[in-house]
Amino acid sequence: MDRTINCALMVYIATAVSLQSSAALAGTSTTTFSSQAAVLINDSATPPTKASPYPSTIFVGGLGGHVVGNVNVVLSSLTHDVPDNIDILLVGPGGKNLVLMSDAGGTINAANVTLTFSDSAPTAVPDNGPLATGTYRPANYVGTGTDSFPSPAPSPSSATTLATFNGINPNGNWSLYVVDDNSKASGLLATGWSLVITAVTNDDCANAFSISNGNLAFTTVGATTDGPPLPPGCDQGSGLGFGSDIWYRYIPTCDGTLTVSTCNQASFDTRLAAYSGSCSNLTLLGCNDDGLDCNSFTSLMNLQVFSNQPILLRVGGYANNQTPAGAQGTGTLSLTFVPQSAPFNGWALEYNGTSDFVSVANNAGLDLIDAFTIEAWVRPDSISGDRIIVSKRSADNHGYALRLSNGKVGFTVAGVADFLTANAVVSPNVWTHIAVVYDAGHILTFFVNGQALQAFMGNAAASVSSAAFTIGKSAFARTTYFDGAIDELRVWTVVRTPLQIQTNMRSLLTGGEPGLTGYWRFDEGQGMLAADLTGGNNNPGVLNGPVWIATTICPPSCPADIAPSPTGNGSVNVDDLLTVINGWGVCQTSPCPGDISPPGAGNGIVNVDDLLLVINSWGGCP
Repeated sequence: MDRTINCALMVYIATAVSLQSSAALAGTSTTTFSSQAAVLINDSATPPTKASPYPSTIFVGGLGGHVVGNVNVVLSSLTHDVPDNIDILLVGPGGKNLVLMSDAGGTINAANVTLTFSDSAPTAVPDNGPLATGTYRPANYVGTGTDSFPSPAPSPSSATTLATFNGINPNGNWSLYVVDDNSKASGLLATGWSLVITAVTNDDCANAFSISNGNLAFTTVGATTDGPPLPPGCDQGSGLGFGSDIWYRYIPTCDGTLTVSTCNQASFDTRLAAYSGSCSNLTLLGCNDDGLDCNSFTSLMNLQVFSNQPILLRVGGYANNQTPAGAQGTGTLSLTFVPQSAPFNGWALEYNGTSDFVSVANNAGLDLIDAFTIEAWVRPDSISGDRIIVSKRSADNHGYALRLSNGKVGFTVAGVADFLTANAVVSPNVWTHIAVVYDAGHILTFFVNGQALQAFMGNAAASVSSAAFTIGKSAFARTTYFDGAIDELRVWTVVRTPLQIQTNMRSLLTGGEPGLTGYWRFDEGQGMLAADLTGGNNNPGVLNGPVWIATTICPPSCPADIAPSPTGNGSVNVDDLLTVINGWGVCQTSPCPGDISPPGAGNGIVNVDDLLLVINSWGGCP
């Protein structure tokens, strides 16, 4: 350690002092919090070496009723002979964290420089030196050291910007973990560091703060009430009082189930509600007062959400005569999203379960006799009762019909037999591929998601029907309407093999495949006709009520983490590489191990694109 740093230590080693400067809080304000105590960047022969103190902390207080709208970080009077050795992790209240800088600044001595980190800076802190006083974006470069943060630091997140702290409750301890990841030099933050926090209020619906999945510390202390009254259906036995609310906006990236929870994570009696629409025209999607198995009157609710359709989340307290404004306090809001990926990016048709259907005129090409296959992707909103998927069954009992029945899959060969799976195999709000094969020997086999499920013996071929081919309801008077979405409907006059069903159920067809007699992709996205993409377009469907909905394939969060199948192990490593190598070539099964590019979809072949995705994703999953 050189003389300059020794002298600095004599002057600056002291108890950490947190200083605060701010105008009075009103709606939005910017406040500076500082620790002027020195941070000694130690060196040792066994890096990473923890700084002293480790961590250095700043306590933020007085921002009740606000969340972080923006945060900048100032590192004051930094001196280090080899800045490339420095790794710095910032951790906010509630645990969110960001690597501010790692392996930056090269090997040129930094002397008494002040670094300000801001997402709005024009450039990132430089990889190579010299470091100069200025404003930079955070950056984490690949270095030669260990780049790890010893306990009690948490594992660094995959966040790359300070915006990761937006929306959190700013009050509490902010921690700066500094390590030296090599054994060449030491340094000092001579006058400590500062946080410049712009705090905003999400007290009103119009100022709802955008959030994503994970845990978010919040406070409702000082909040007012601007949400609408709850409907009677939200009364769990203690009334409908809801006050002191704050607001968040959540936009799902694809279809799925969102769990919103303060369960066992709040200091007060909480209440939750979720809405679609605008603040001036809210439509309730869900509500909860006291969650099942949640202590201290905390809350939990599950919502069915759809791709790119914003949700307004309202978090507040239970209100009654004793607390008319609503209970207030602090807590953690948890958002957990379980994707329910659509089979394709494009469009599908949504049926209301009471009157919607698509009608295709009677056509001999759709009369299926004794060797045929029907396939469709379905996402039922309800599985109660009989729900027709397709039907060409006439009132005089000829033809056929494919349906759901209380979650089971059923198929009727009119006048011959009615087949039904033994168990419920389809769940509400989940995309499921269904296929039925009837061969020349009158054996009927059901397939669910590409797997043969159950086979039945019939005793005759199907008969010709004069009925129209209808999608979403019975072809005659029975009111067994489908409730939910249908996509990628295929009718074949050949028996499709298990391998053909498995390998093609997630692939778009051309319409010219041998034996394909009806093919509705439902990708128009508008209009009153659904085209039949088989040769000649002989079977256009006329819409009677169903609406077009966008469908999105949910890309996995770590697409290269494929071993062990099916969940991976949280890391991309040699096991995933071997899975790609062993699956090399054209896919023979579905799912196809190793077919991971493009993420979430694949392309039916394991090749160099999949290999590169594994290599570029190597290491721990974000």
